[in-house]
Amino acid sequence: MNERSSGRLLRVLDVLLVAPAAAYLLVLLYVMFRRAGYPFDLEWMEGGMVESVRRLLAGKPLYVAPTLDFVPFIYTPLFYWLSAALSLITGPGYLPLRLVAIAATLACLALILAIVRRETGRLVPAVVASGLFAAAYPLSGCWYDIARCDTLFLALLLAAFWLVRFRPPGPYHALAGLLLVLSFLAKQAALFIALPLAGYLVFRLRWRALWFVASAVAGLVVSTLALDLATHGWYRFYVLTLPGEHALLFKHYTYFWATDIQLLIPASVLAVVYFRSAGRSRPMPMYLALLIGMLASAWLSRAHEGGYVNVIMPAAAGLALVAGLALGTVPDAAAKPGPLRTGLALGLGAAALVQFGLLFYRPDREIPTTADVKAHAQVLSALAAVPGDIYCPNHPYLAVQAGKPSFVHMQAVSDVTRSKQQKEARQLLAERDSALRSGRFRALVLGTVLPPDAKHAIGAVTDFYRLERAPLFSDTSALHPKTGMDARPLALYVWRADSAP
Repeated sequence: MNERSSGRLLRVLDVLLVAPAAAYLLVLLYVMFRRAGYPFDLEWMEGGMVESVRRLLAGKPLYVAPTLDFVPFIYTPLFYWLSAALSLITGPGYLPLRLVAIAATLACLALILAIVRRETGRLVPAVVASGLFAAAYPLSGCWYDIARCDTLFLALLLAAFWLVRFRPPGPYHALAGLLLVLSFLAKQAALFIALPLAGYLVFRLRWRALWFVASAVAGLVVSTLALDLATHGWYRFYVLTLPGEHALLFKHYTYFWATDIQLLIPASVLAVVYFRSAGRSRPMPMYLALLIGMLASAWLSRAHEGGYVNVIMPAAAGLALVAGLALGTVPDAAAKPGPLRTGLALGLGAAALVQFGLLFYRPDREIPTTADVKAHAQVLSALAAVPGDIYCPNHPYLAVQAGKPSFVHMQAVSDVTRSKQQKEARQLLAERDSALRSGRFRALVLGTVLPPDAKHAIGAVTDFYRLERAPLFSDTSALHPKTGMDARPLALYVWRADSAP
């Protein structure tokens, strides 16, 4: 193939690859900003996250002994801190938390683009890599804009990688270590990715790796000790002890590889091509270490009890980034004569196109409808009419929206009660059962209608409460969360005065 034909081939490939990448990026932006102001849970734990931020705004500590009033989720605090700061401008609610997640997603997209652009010297593979990560939105449960900490930890980790890859050892690497600490303070899974990367730096840089390693270790130790001391040991209890006691599910060890990332096979093929073609070139081992860490983070997080598909996000980001690096080799392959070279160039582009096709989704299905908004208003009207306190175990922020105090989220209760910390679990369950028997809650909002003799996860509900209304909204197809557990506020139970002990 002559130079002129190669040039035409490259131009055609560029158009074919950039078009879907740009489309996925625009669609992602559209969906995220359409969902940002939705006043109900896109994912069932969002309301609990909002309540954690409201607690900070009220000047209350986050990590405290578990009680029926509040139990924190098992996450580190940075996402809450940033969301609380933004809430001072926007006001409390879902919006500031989702805006933090959206900003972190945009940072991830920009960093993937910048890394590939810097490494390959070409814009097209950089845009494609960023577009591949955008296209993986449904693969991770459409989680990029959820009011959770996942994109924040990933953005900070990619920023740390940028510094250790493109800046010389010294103060910049020390700053990268601090960014890693912040990534951990957003989500503990950052450590899974950091370990192979730190190992590579030690192997490659020897003593000069101390800038990064010492900064990261010192930051992790100091922040952990300071937060643990400030919370009288409860920080360690929630972010280290409880997650460490989650059971490992053997089926997820293979399920992750066989099912979770099955749709990323083309990107995986591109990654293999990159690592084989790069040989022992200087950047290749660093990207291999990064990808191993990202895959390990997703795999191990998924294998833990309760691990949802949102944990696939680092794997998707790593494969998208390395796929972009592979596409950066297309000009070299196409510019050299020979059918094998031309075939390689076409094959790389085709793999990326197939990857875009496999990740196709309908964005309209991820956006709440007017029926959802109407149903939410109907639920709030029903709750506001109930005198006294209401316990909404799956949606604690609903009570606040109805003008009432909130109580602990069911997932936070589960994290404590399924742990080995039996003292705290017994005390929490005893407080809950006492509240049900005494009529502390004048009503309960549950996600299902219980049989008369049912024993429910929050106690013998039907012994003390009667069904008042179900469903709470007219369109029974509405108010499904867009991702995660399908928990809806369907049934209202009211206190039976004749059941008082």
